[in-house]
Amino acid sequence: MPSSRLLAIACIAGLLTLAGCEDRKYQEYDIMVPVYMSWEELRESVAPGPPAALSRPGKIYLYKGLIFVNEHMKGIHIIDNSNPAAPAAAGFINIPGNIDMSIKGRYLFVDSYTDLVVLDIDDLQNIQEAGRLEDVFPYIIPDTEEPGLPADQIYIAKGVVTGWEMERRRERVVSQPWYPSYGWFGSKLYNAGYMQLSGGTGGWQGTGTAAGKGGSMARFGIYDNYLYGIEDRKINVFNIEDPVVPVKGTSHMVTSEIETIFIHGDKMFIGGRRSMFIYDLAEPGSPEYMSEYTHITGCDPVVVENDVAYVTLRGGTICGGGVNRLDIIDVSDFNEPELIAFHWLDEPYGLGIDNGTLFICEGENGMTVYDATNPYAVRSNIIKEFPDIHAWDVIPAGGILLLIGDDGLYQYDYSDVSDIRLVSRIPANQGGLVSTVDLP
Repeated sequence: MPSSRLLAIACIAGLLTLAGCEDRKYQEYDIMVPVYMSWEELRESVAPGPPAALSRPGKIYLYKGLIFVNEHMKGIHIIDNSNPAAPAAAGFINIPGNIDMSIKGRYLFVDSYTDLVVLDIDDLQNIQEAGRLEDVFPYIIPDTEEPGLPADQIYIAKGVVTGWEMERRRERVVSQPWYPSYGWFGSKLYNAGYMQLSGGTGGWQGTGTAAGKGGSMARFGIYDNYLYGIEDRKINVFNIEDPVVPVKGTSHMVTSEIETIFIHGDKMFIGGRRSMFIYDLAEPGSPEYMSEYTHITGCDPVVVENDVAYVTLRGGTICGGGVNRLDIIDVSDFNEPELIAFHWLDEPYGLGIDNGTLFICEGENGMTVYDATNPYAVRSNIIKEFPDIHAWDVIPAGGILLLIGDDGLYQYDYSDVSDIRLVSRIPANQGGLVSTVDLP
């Protein structure tokens, strides 16, 4: 064979070998890429609209004859509840990144990702954005929904992250073994100190002003002319004397992670993963630490009636711990809270108390109603059980109980505790507009 032909064959073989080697210098992989909403779009997106389907209900809030239901990270449903047996959809407010809400007079205070937004709801047919404070809440990151895949780097300058998309990438291999150097966010990455699928401030809010009532999973609360919002280990204070021009006040650090807020008289009870904290609101612009009750680690909403606080502890979550129970605490001396009794539960979430009747939500295990007039024997005094619902949080008010869960909004008449009965239900995840299901 001529030498020129041998040389050509050798060159071709060499090129093929080099190409094969070149291929082995690259690796393909899947990665979750953030989907952004620009800051400009975020701050132009809050707007009222027609009623919408209830899909992923979150926190609830009762104001006069209206129910406000958070659609997780999307906005707020408004429901006319002048007749609890026939609640009617009154509209939906689009609020990107919304989790919490609270009301003072004609003004609805909501979070929208990092911003505090004030809405004038005096005319439900013409809801207007009345004020806004930018960049006062933590930057939150939604669920990647793909626990086995890495997540791409996030650039805050691009805006807020509203979701994720899977992308196939081909990267040059620098060394072996090789893995993309991105964060492994898992299936449920939130800013754990701020965002929980977790509901509004417990107790009737405010003094001397028209205020509403939220559930026990609240992270917003109003007292006098101040709005309180909690995050991680911090209580943020906002002066809302002029509601359309809220002013960010001081922030107060707490010694451990906190989750919920309940205002009782001029005292603020903070539920935390390791303790229940009590603050004095005599100077509402500067809450003063009074004491804390340290408990087993667990998620911790709290409600208070008279001189007794009720705390549910749930384990097996981001809060840690493995205990599921109800702690009952004597708070007649706010400086020295003392455990009265505890009762084992299955999977407690939110709770509510009204005139000695205690309502406890237990997720997929439903809701249980207890006679709590004797705090030492609550567990043995079951009034009624509702096992066939999903129960996350409640608001008891004037003989009507609002209950929210994954499967919708329920209302029960408990004016006669010996005959507690369902009066209406608005289902979730059934498409169409919000509507009441006919009861048997």
